[in-house]
Formats: sequence, C-alpha cells, structure tokens
Amino acid sequence: MIDRAKRSPDRQLGGYIDSYVCLSSDQRTDHQILPADCASLWIVLRGQATLNCGPDTRKAIWPATLTGPFHRHHRLGMIGPTMLFGARLTPAGWGGLIPQDAHRLKDKAINAALILGPAIEQLQAAMAKCSKLDEMAELANRFFAARMKAIPLSHQRVNRALTDWLASAPRPAPDMVSQHLKMSARQVERIANRYWGAPPRTLDRINRALSAAASICAGNDAVEAFSDASHMIREVKRVTGHTPRQLQSLRLNPYHRLHPPKVRDCNSD
Repeated sequence: MIDRAKRSPDRQLGGYIDSYVCLSSDQRTDHQILPADCASLWIVLRGQATLNCGPDTRKAIWPATLTGPFHRHHRLGMIGPTMLFGARLTPAGWGGLIPQDAHRLKDKAINAALILGPAIEQLQAAMAKCSKLDEMAELANRFFAARMKAIPLSHQRVNRALTDWLASAPRPAPDMVSQHLKMSARQVERIANRYWGAPPRTLDRINRALSAAASICAGNDAVEAFSDASHMIREVKRVTGHTPRQLQSLRLNPYHRLHPPKVRDCNSD
C-alpha cells in the first residue's frame, strides 16, 4: 500500500507548480499505476524506484528524475521501504524551468541533474534529512523560486487560452483556440508543444479520457463523450491503465484534468 500526502506550493509559485506530493511505502516491493499527467520532478528520499512508460521501458529512476508530460498511463515501482517527493509542473513551470520543449520529453524520464545541475543533487540531500513534508515543501519552494524564469507574455496568452479551453464544458473544437487568439493553428501548436508537450487536439483527447475516468469513479455514465462504448473503454484504458469496470471499484477518485482550471498569470519582465 502506497501512502500519499499532498501540499500546495507558495502562492508566488502557483502559476508554475501545481502541487507537491510525497509517496511512501513500507513494503519490500510495491507499485502504483499512474494516469496520464503533466510533467513532474521526482526526488528519491529513501529506497529505490522504477518507472515503466510502456513495453520494455522499465528502468530505475535517478535520485532526481525529470519526467516530461505523460500522454498515457505509466507504472511507478517502489523497492522499499521507499519515500519519493514529487513536484507537478504546470506548462508555465516547465517553460520557466526547462529549456527544452516539453514534447521532446513526452512519455520519457531523464536524470534531472543533466538539466538542473548540481543544485538538484544538493536539494535531494537536504530533503533526505527532513522528517516532515512541510519541511520538504519549503525547500522546494526556495529551489523553484530561485530558478523560475519569466515566459513571454504572448506565450502566457496562449497558455491561458488553452487552460480555459480545456476547462470548458462542452469543449469547442481544437481549431477554435487559434481562431479565438487570431493566430495560425501552427503557431498555437508550436507553443503548445513547447509548454504542454502536445498540440491542442491531443490534449483534448487526453483530458476527455481523464474526465471520463473521474465520472466513472463517481458512478456516472461517460459514454456520451465518445463515439461508442468500445471507443470509451479503449481511450480510458490507454490513459489511466484501468478499464471502466476496474475504475468502478476504486474508492478514491485519483483522476483530474491535466492542469488546473485556473492558472494565474506569471509575470514577465
């Protein structure tokens, strides 16, 4: 059984960091199937962990591991006793912290030290000495506040439009985003790939499946958002790793949209 605890970042980081989470297990071996999600930074505080992003991709993760956006479910393995600290990055958080386009690391994990340097190793060592999640979150707040860079206002505008569009119900066609912004579809796709890791049409597909999973967990019908029941089952399984029947047995709804409905503007210099 994997225990999960969650904390919010400092208010000044609200546009960059969605949340902090601590996963722990006292079992010798444990695992958790995680749904499609935004990019994250994972820090191993105790034990070992593995990440499986698809067939033949199981690998031990580094003491500090950066994952790009996941467009499908993935499996986190824990060889314990184990404790992991994670920070979920919003699209602006990715853009403010990581120079590479998010789509280049889609469904992938890399050694965070290759991008963030020795400072991330120092953060990992400091967190390993903490006994409380609040202490870890405070260290993370300082780390991110010192390194986040402002993103261009034009990119903020596109990210805000994408966030509002994904939160809307019913959701207009993806082409409506570029029409609303009075930009070409190619321009919007380029910016979406930079921060979100995918074009609007792919984000729409992922969010539709995540919303269906949440609806199923709540005991509601979710077929109407898809062409038919088989289409719904296939999409939900791809994104969550569970069939609708398996989701109905879950007591806790672990599914949410890829990104929070409201994202505050990130000030640009």
